[in-house]
Amino acid sequence: MARPVSATTTKGDFTLTISSPKDRYATDEAIDVLASLAYGPAGAVGIAHGLGADDGPLSFSVDEPIMGDLHLGGGIRTACRVSTLAHDTPIEARFTKGGAFDGADPLASPFMAYLSDPVLRLPPGTWHLRVNAGFALGSCGDDRRFDMSAAITIVVDGPASTATETQPAGSQVPTGSRVPATVERTFPGVCPEIGVSLNQCAGFAAWAIGQAGLEPGRIQRIEMTRVNCPGGSACPTASTGSLVNVHLTTDRSEIADEIADEVVNCTRRDGSLGGINFLCDEMMTGDGRVIQYPLVRSAISGGYRDTPCSGEGPIGCATALPTIEPSALAGSQPLSIESREIPIDHAGPYSVVLGQASLPNGILSAASAEITSSPTNPLVAYDGYRLMVTSLDGGPPFDGYYQHGWRPGTERVEVTLSFVVLMLEPGASVVVSSVDVH
Repeated sequence: MARPVSATTTKGDFTLTISSPKDRYATDEAIDVLASLAYGPAGAVGIAHGLGADDGPLSFSVDEPIMGDLHLGGGIRTACRVSTLAHDTPIEARFTKGGAFDGADPLASPFMAYLSDPVLRLPPGTWHLRVNAGFALGSCGDDRRFDMSAAITIVVDGPASTATETQPAGSQVPTGSRVPATVERTFPGVCPEIGVSLNQCAGFAAWAIGQAGLEPGRIQRIEMTRVNCPGGSACPTASTGSLVNVHLTTDRSEIADEIADEVVNCTRRDGSLGGINFLCDEMMTGDGRVIQYPLVRSAISGGYRDTPCSGEGPIGCATALPTIEPSALAGSQPLSIESREIPIDHAGPYSVVLGQASLPNGILSAASAEITSSPTNPLVAYDGYRLMVTSLDGGPPFDGYYQHGWRPGTERVEVTLSFVVLMLEPGASVVVSSVDVH
């Protein structure tokens, strides 16, 4: 049962109070918080302060992050205003949102949407709402300075069974960093809570499924929660990732072995993710593009032109291939696709022929593509997508520039996109764009 809650702190002749008519709310309820600063002796006193809520000396904050790394903390604008505080007329203010964040943060848009909504709503969890008061007696330069704070504890449950008020259109109840209700722990809605981008979040899920050795289509539910950091310099920060527990429930969850928990560790300690660090840090290619899950790999993604040596060079090393003949280049045909949508109707492996090309003298110079559809529907295996180039003229595999070698004229090839779908929702599709094979 909800009860009124309040907290008071006193310093000298001043009393700071924060209160709410109840200590328990639902996620779809507006949280009502009032604070006041009172002066004890008879008469009045002048106090100098910056500009907080309602341009007075009070500002509000929440001790816990609201979503990702966003903390509510109403700043005090730099100014010098003198207010009169009378014995029988306290200065009052209702909770006002405030906060600051990096505009480059992946969650910048939901941060702004949340701060722009004047109504205070919070995700499920236990929250500590705080009022702060900073002022000096008489004038801003007076050394008789007062800094006071008081906090109340609010518990937020799931949505009310009978809503007493309608949430304004466009407003958003954020996914907080407290342990939320089941619906908000479920992938991909959990992504703002664990403070990563949607691409990273999908990568964490795919990696965990691979680590657990679960077959495609077996996963019925994915839940993610933060894991307490053990402390020390190895603890993650918002820019380097998180310790995240991924809980996987399968279609045979009544069997203990069919429930798996994997911890995603982006903290650069022993046992860290190692080879998938691109999920933990933003990494850039040489041309300034962000490397993110899911990757699209091809024969030329790495090491394609490495010189093979069977002994110490130059003995045993490959010789340079002849240059491309102008006639072969003129007779070649690249494969270029602006965009193509591939419907997804089942979990498991896919091999989709994108088209054919002909290569001058059998030389593969480029093989690239981008995936522009949602990384969460479908969720593909951690290996991502593979752009396969296969000879239609009996040539060797395109495993390496020197291994494949040079041939007269042109070589016809088929281009295939291969991937494994782990789980999907109705209407899933893969959109492949900017295909370039030549």
